[in-house]
Amino acid sequence: MSFKLKQLLLLMVFSVLALSAWALVSEYSFSQTSGTYTEITGGTVLGTNANDNECFNAIPLGFTFTYNGVDYNEVSVQTNAFIAFGSTVTNSTMAISSSTATNNIVAALNRDIKSRDNGELSYLLSGTAPNRVFTVQWKNYRRAPTSAAEDNLNFQIQFHEDGNKVMFAYGAFSTVYLTTARTVQVGLRGDSNTDFNNRTTQTDWLQTTAGTANNANCYLTDTVFPPQGLIFTFQPAAQGEPPLAAQNPVPANNATDVAISANLNWMNGGGTVDAYYVYLGTNNPPTNMVNGTSQTETSYNHPTDFAYSTTYYWKIVPYNTFGNAVDCPVWQFTTLDDPTVNTYPYVQNFDTLTPPALPLGWTTVNANNDPYTWETYAGNYDTEPNSVRIRYNDSVAMDDWLITPPLHLTQDTPYQLSFAYRAASSTYPEALSVYWGSSPNPDGLTNLLFTETNIINATYIHESVMITPTATGTYYIGFHGHSAANQFYLSLDTISIDEITETLDPPTNLTATVTGSNVHLDWDAPGETPPPPAGFSDGFESYADFSLTFDPWTLVDVDQSGTYGMTGYSWPNVYAPMAYMIFNPGATTPPLTDLTAHGGSRMAACFAAVLPAQGGAGPNNDWMISPQLTPQAGDFLNFYARSYTADYGLERFKVGISTGGTTPADFTIISGANYIQPPVDWTLYSYDLSAYAGQSIRFGIQCVSSDAFIFLVDDVSVGPVPTAKEVYAANTAGTATRCTGTPVPAPRIVTPTRELLGYKVYRDGALIQTITGSANSEYDDLALEIGTYSYTVTAVYTSGESEPAGPVTATINPPADPPLDLAATVDGNDVTLTWTSPEAPQPGEWITWCQDVLGNGIGTNSAIVFDVAHRFDQTDLAAHQGGSVTQVKFVPNYADCVYTVKVWTGGSATNAGTLVSSQVVPTVDLGAWNLVVLNTPVPIPSTGDLYVGYEVNTQGDHPAGCDGGPVVEGKGNMMYFNGQWTTLTALAASLTYNWLIQTFVADAPTLKAVELTPIPEHQQVSYTTDPLSLETKQVNREPGRALTGFRVYRDGVQIGAINDPGITTFSDYDLPNGDYVYGVTAVYTTGESEPATVNVTVNVQLAEIIMNEGFETYADFAAIFAPWTLLDQDGQNTYGFQGIEFPGSGSAMAYIIFNPSATTPPITTLTPHGGAKMAASFAANPAPNNDWMITPRIHLGTNSAVKFYVRSHTTSYGLERYRVGVSILPNIIPQAFQYVSGPDYVEAPANWTEVIYDLSNYDNQNVYIGIRCVSDDAFVFYVDDFTVHSDGGYVSNEDPAVPALQTSLNGNYPNPFNPETTISLSLKDTAPVKVEIFNLKGQLVKTLVNGTLPAGKHNLVWKGMDNNGKAVSSGVYFYKMSTGKYSSTKKMILMK
Repeated sequence: MSFKLKQLLLLMVFSVLALSAWALVSEYSFSQTSGTYTEITGGTVLGTNANDNECFNAIPLGFTFTYNGVDYNEVSVQTNAFIAFGSTVTNSTMAISSSTATNNIVAALNRDIKSRDNGELSYLLSGTAPNRVFTVQWKNYRRAPTSAAEDNLNFQIQFHEDGNKVMFAYGAFSTVYLTTARTVQVGLRGDSNTDFNNRTTQTDWLQTTAGTANNANCYLTDTVFPPQGLIFTFQPAAQGEPPLAAQNPVPANNATDVAISANLNWMNGGGTVDAYYVYLGTNNPPTNMVNGTSQTETSYNHPTDFAYSTTYYWKIVPYNTFGNAVDCPVWQFTTLDDPTVNTYPYVQNFDTLTPPALPLGWTTVNANNDPYTWETYAGNYDTEPNSVRIRYNDSVAMDDWLITPPLHLTQDTPYQLSFAYRAASSTYPEALSVYWGSSPNPDGLTNLLFTETNIINATYIHESVMITPTATGTYYIGFHGHSAANQFYLSLDTISIDEITETLDPPTNLTATVTGSNVHLDWDAPGETPPPPAGFSDGFESYADFSLTFDPWTLVDVDQSGTYGMTGYSWPNVYAPMAYMIFNPGATTPPLTDLTAHGGSRMAACFAAVLPAQGGAGPNNDWMISPQLTPQAGDFLNFYARSYTADYGLERFKVGISTGGTTPADFTIISGANYIQPPVDWTLYSYDLSAYAGQSIRFGIQCVSSDAFIFLVDDVSVGPVPTAKEVYAANTAGTATRCTGTPVPAPRIVTPTRELLGYKVYRDGALIQTITGSANSEYDDLALEIGTYSYTVTAVYTSGESEPAGPVTATINPPADPPLDLAATVDGNDVTLTWTSPEAPQPGEWITWCQDVLGNGIGTNSAIVFDVAHRFDQTDLAAHQGGSVTQVKFVPNYADCVYTVKVWTGGSATNAGTLVSSQVVPTVDLGAWNLVVLNTPVPIPSTGDLYVGYEVNTQGDHPAGCDGGPVVEGKGNMMYFNGQWTTLTALAASLTYNWLIQTFVADAPTLKAVELTPIPEHQQVSYTTDPLSLETKQVNREPGRALTGFRVYRDGVQIGAINDPGITTFSDYDLPNGDYVYGVTAVYTTGESEPATVNVTVNVQLAEIIMNEGFETYADFAAIFAPWTLLDQDGQNTYGFQGIEFPGSGSAMAYIIFNPSATTPPITTLTPHGGAKMAASFAANPAPNNDWMITPRIHLGTNSAVKFYVRSHTTSYGLERYRVGVSILPNIIPQAFQYVSGPDYVEAPANWTEVIYDLSNYDNQNVYIGIRCVSDDAFVFYVDDFTVHSDGGYVSNEDPAVPALQTSLNGNYPNPFNPETTISLSLKDTAPVKVEIFNLKGQLVKTLVNGTLPAGKHNLVWKGMDNNGKAVSSGVYFYKMSTGKYSSTKKMILMK
């Protein structure tokens, strides 16, 4: 009994062991082979196309088959490609994973499939014991969602008696792509859905891997399906043996581009496994990283990341109590190249990939463990051809991450992430959130950047967000799709990351000023903008698109409301709270084609504030405020404005002026009590700023629109009103509609917040000065050599050095001598300046034997001393006897050489004679003419020859410049060489050239006689040298310095330019009394000299006042005011003031008595020169004016003059123009007036200006004096405080007897004239008289009379001819009358 009991117990132990050995299907081994697919014949048909989703139960196997540790004799077949062991089965399309499906099943292609018309489901038992095979065959099946003929499936499930093996054999497949039926479940299921052994692939059935989740699947698409002959085998582990080798390594054997964070995964190859030995290393066999660590899991996570671009080897050895698995393979994989992003911008648009592969370094996390995650897709793109997307799951919510490669980000540096996202349909809302963090997994991505749970846009929206890490390191960005179950597709594209570089601003406004040999550099601190000039303009073209700040403007968003955007369009900062934005319709996405700027491509735009009912804080209250500026009298604020559309009502705005700060309370509205509504056309708005002339102000444009759309402003200016001839941009009302949305941040430039330490100054790229401290922003570079220099200046911060400001160039020229002996002569109100030229160009002549052909040099190409010269004999000098050599020019060609200019006298054809002048030239300009002024002039000798030339003391090369011939033998080619004078051709016959030398001989009367002392010459050494030769040299046609003329300045303002260096006089006429500083500079080809200056006082003591008119006694706005005569010869209506009323405004008139304090309302910014009133001539409409204001008849005595004050109302329409004339006729005839104000009109400045005109030509005559306004479409010409001065004169209403004759030069008429004029004079007694005409140089042109004339009046006609009968040129001439002790000179102007 005990023996039998022991046997029974032993049998029970073995039974338990056997049951445990077969306990789990997950321990079945898997293998695959390829062979021939053989259809069964003669079997039993279970179903045809009439049987769908049908179960065929309790089919006998014909032998006992052990599955999952249980013996079975029958199975149940389901049409959807799976078989259950036992007598029943329940239909399922997810037979392995479904919690409600039948247990202990095998599935070869589980999905909703159906027999085609020619298909059938059958089974067959074949073979003999113990090798029988039970086969179930699905022939010509298809997937249920399609009836396409191309979708045809053939496969078998086989149960093998030998070893209880389960095999799936696949026959001929042809498949189509189905979005909703592209996956099938393949594998085994045990006692529950947690005991499974399945396969998965998305790309290749020959490369399946073991599923890690019960819902793992295999793709079945038009390109992914099992090849014919493929066999999958699942086999239980043998009892009482070591386990089989592990299989299905992940990463796959020989895999490349493996992530450095990858886990190692494998599957049980079969048999019972207690644990696994893990081996890992970079050596083979692998031991140097992990050497036999034991673990029970089928996944190994190395504690540190792998290295990039490295091959690793690994081996897994399963073991149990019976031993270790044998023949365990060594697998290998290679990690990807380092995908860390170190340079920016980084852009990924997925367009170079083959779907569904992701870019290297990008990873996914399938957190919901369903079959779907992010993949590249060919379509639905923002940029063609690809995007990245994730599809829906029918029953499981999306929970999938797309994670960037590692990003190296720098501490405190802002980065901008931009991406585009969309849904597939507005019917299926998607959800997306974006995070960033330090690890490429959901736990490490903790910083939320963006979230949107209702994505219904079926076109891409572009989003931008900012990242600023607090520490330098490696970071990741994760795109988390978390849509609800059973939605559709969520797509991403055009992902970019850009570093928003912190700008270390350079200095601004760098300038260089040259004074002599010094350069003064001046600059402004970084970010500073110089105050704008009185005139100001801005077309908004220089600012970045869609900026919400744009210095120097100040923007104040009082309402602080979100704003409307535009349906179907996107741009940075859209929807954001803002005052104004720089709007470029060509840069929106897509471009907005129905809006153009008034000028250029950009404009300022104020978008409608969202009202409180819609969640905003509108209406608009937004200010755009100018920088400080100082308008002048007559300046206007001008800008163009429009509404984008009238569909929501027109926009509204106001205009204000602040004399203080930039807060809205500082502004006084000048645009009227009510707002202004601009139309949809670009419209010019102008506001007079005369009331603020000379003040520091800001103007503000306030948008006060209420629930409209876009208020647009462009081309802002302060100055004259733009002319009507301006070409305006096309006007088109906008057609887009408005919408609200989430603000899209724009790229921002981070201005430097780090400390500014100072500056560095560079000259020609080399550091010359470091300036400590930010307060000093100037530098002087002193005592520079002649030349051109380039300067840059950088700003130095604690974080580094900025880019340079500049460059600016400065040229140090040879010293530019100013004019000499500047003197001034005052004649009444006229000032005449005279001076001496700094180069003292005496009358004379340049003589030479050479051609002005530069480019050749003569020398021996070795160290040597020699002389070259031109020779002039007495025949050559005959015309210049009595003159002197004062200047010499020559052309040097070599820098390492000393040049000495020499002059010899008393020479012959073979000897230069006596050296009388020798001057070393300290610096030379190579390849160009160099001028040398002799310290002592050399008189032309009366006997012997004259030699003029220079000595060469050279270290080599070909230093002496020569022309290209032909030679003037014995004169142009003299040379002192090796101790004797000879000619160049005698030394080298081929050198038939003349030396490049010019000699200036000044005329005799200009120089004083100087006795010259002979100069001993050094003994010249004979040289053994190479022969003389010719070399072509670089030509420099820029002279070192040549005088070209002069400029004349009065009180620092240029009033004249003389382009003839021979003219050294200038006259300034009709000056008011006062003190003046005159300056005259010499203008050279290399620049302008410092001025020579002289102080002048004009203090004309006018004669007694015989008429004094301040216009105070006349009625306000009188258009007739006797005794003045007023002639309105244009007869046109006139302009008035906008918003100002007064009697007669706009009517035709000549002049009017204007009182600005009596207008309605009063003009407070305009005052007469004296008192309350003045005479005014308003602009004719249409232009031009032709208006006279004429005095009563006046008898002039002597020393007569007229004085009055004039001004223009404004410069905005151009300055006013006037003329002053005198008539001696007894009646007023405008054509009889002779103009004393000059040959052309005079322009009146915009401030009160005194004018005085000499009337002495009309002494002792009865005259009318007229002021004629000839303005051309200006505004208002004012006259005040008019006085006539004359000793012994008076105003009379009658024509008195003319007093006794006086000897006088009375003047000429007409003046200006062409072609002739009449000069009037009177003689008290018969006397000799000379009347002569001179030009500006004081040269006599014509003698009109030189003889005795009787007492009385005489008229002399000059026809513009000189004494030789030749016509003279246009210009100013002087006529002088001389008789006895009387002498008088007057000027006249000939105009042609």
